[in-house]
Amino acid sequence: MSDSPPSPSIDEPTDEFAPPRETSGRATMVGTVVLAWMLSGATIGLAIGLTAQLTGVDPRLTNPVGIGTIALMTAAGVVAIQVERSLAKSRPTVLSAVGQRERPLHAALFAIPLALATPAVLALIVVGSVAMDSLAPALFFGMGGFTLGWAARRVASSHGLTAALEALEVGDTAEAQRLLEGLEAGWLTTRNSRTAARLNLGMLALSAGDLDRASRYYRDVHGGPAETFARAGLALVYTLQDRLDEAEAAVLDAMGGSALHAVQGQIDTVRLLLVMRREDDTAARTFGEQVLAADAGELFLGLLALLRLRTGDEPGARDLCDATTRGALEESGWRTVIPEIAELLAEPALA
Repeated sequence: MSDSPPSPSIDEPTDEFAPPRETSGRATMVGTVVLAWMLSGATIGLAIGLTAQLTGVDPRLTNPVGIGTIALMTAAGVVAIQVERSLAKSRPTVLSAVGQRERPLHAALFAIPLALATPAVLALIVVGSVAMDSLAPALFFGMGGFTLGWAARRVASSHGLTAALEALEVGDTAEAQRLLEGLEAGWLTTRNSRTAARLNLGMLALSAGDLDRASRYYRDVHGGPAETFARAGLALVYTLQDRLDEAEAAVLDAMGGSALHAVQGQIDTVRLLLVMRREDDTAARTFGEQVLAADAGELFLGLLALLRLRTGDEPGARDLCDATTRGALEESGWRTVIPEIAELLAEPALA
């Protein structure tokens, strides 16, 4: 598990301070897409049928058209997801909240049936009201139109977030930041996408050494598991600003959060850094050895290796800071953000 700040997105599986991302299994993805196309077909078929009946066409002729539209759109949905999954192989993978790397569905799989269903719903509002000489159909199908608009908002937000994360995965930080800032400030952005954007923007700011901006983004995250990740990130920011009492309070907030199991490594890293800055090397090393876990991230290993080195245990420091760990720290941006890591990497004994 890596602690590299230049990889702040949740795409990076080894980023200890990366926020989570909810994704679904393949069967669920296929079912959701096919259902969306089927419902779009049903809406279009109903609009065609009612319009035809209103103009005097025999229902025996319009019913097969409605059924055929549903079947055609369902088949089109199956083909669409197969084509999309084939094309998705060229896109970077992202990391799900359960630790699985995958390629999210492209927004077009939902945008197309939504776009096709929208004029059909508008037609149903008019045709239904005329056919029944009542405003009830307008109200009913108007609610359907509102639902379509809400769904379109979610699709657009999800697509923007996925595009930003894919940009981070391929190293295009500038494009990723532009997309994330657009999501964070957009008034049509869904709450989940805005929260994810703030978490990633906070990590980007942290990696750039802009601690005040990182603090602002993290403080704006509220509610659910995301708040636990934000408080863990905020604890690190406060520690790096030497606001140690506030850092400790943020650690306690994170430890009381609903996603503690997911941020335990982050919390242990921040707590170790806090002890290093508040107490002597011996006390800090004792604490670090007590909480050392098999899946500890490079940042934690680097800090503990430095403590072993400071207390005269050079072999122990080498055991922790091996070629893999040192290489990850060398490639990371922690050197410019955390003086302790800069000191570790400057040690000739570990070169």
